[in-house]
Amino acid sequence: MSGYNEEAYKQARDAAINRPCPFERALLSRCVSCMHARKLLLAEREVISCGHETAHLVCKAFHEALHQNARFALHMDADQPWPFAKEIRAQCGGVLGLKDILNQDHADVAALIAVATQRFGGMDRFPYSEIMRAVLTVRAAGVPVLALVGGSCGAFGGMGIVAKLCSAILISEEGRLALSGPEVIETVMGVEEFDSKDRALVWRVTGGKHRYLMGDCAELVEDDSAAFRLGALEYLDTHGEPEPSLFTLRAVQQHLSDRMVRFGAYRDGLEVWADLGVAKPQQVPLLDRDSLVALKKGLPA
Repeated sequence: MSGYNEEAYKQARDAAINRPCPFERALLSRCVSCMHARKLLLAEREVISCGHETAHLVCKAFHEALHQNARFALHMDADQPWPFAKEIRAQCGGVLGLKDILNQDHADVAALIAVATQRFGGMDRFPYSEIMRAVLTVRAAGVPVLALVGGSCGAFGGMGIVAKLCSAILISEEGRLALSGPEVIETVMGVEEFDSKDRALVWRVTGGKHRYLMGDCAELVEDDSAAFRLGALEYLDTHGEPEPSLFTLRAVQQHLSDRMVRFGAYRDGLEVWADLGVAKPQQVPLLDRDSLVALKKGLPA
């Protein structure tokens, strides 16, 4: 991944595609379709262009309207770039919501916009409040929602809860995930409970390697956008959204209870890794991504 040139790919993409589809992510996730979609393979990636000039302009306007109306529901600021998971929720949820409102059989983006325009008299009159309800229930409709956790900020507090509510989490070594951040724990419980300035300890308890070894995250990827994108696409190609059931929820709860009994007394990731069967836990922070993935595969079930 380190040798991959994302900027060169973007330039090649711009040169190859005259009308990029604004609903490309929804189409690639297969939650919707479109009669005007044209799939291309560029640098081993699937990309989608639009085969109809007028439909392309209309879809761009609808996509922008979805963004404007979904910002409150998805907690997005006006100038904030849209992360992959929220973009998928806005696109899939918006189109599927429009399909349900119109009582149509197929989620063809261009066809739905045309029918809705004829029925409501204009895109500004679409029932966006009803469409946004579908955005919030898109996972229940069977569409996987992924959380991508990387960089230096960490997913703590509310974002940690949101991440764990997703279908799966992809994380980098640099990413961190927890219910409460290190500084919050230290402020509330004292430095004796958790020293937020001990950065090595913080990563051994909340970092991507630890979360991956614990099974909290489905994939460990390199900490760059291209790796996250490829990891997300590969995950979506091989995993679907399972139908929710009380049995599954109880099994997950039992797993968490068992884990608390097993690991609850430990104060450091080193102790947890040793219990998991890692022969040399002190070497874990030094391993690269591929070596850690291989290590996890060799651990006892």
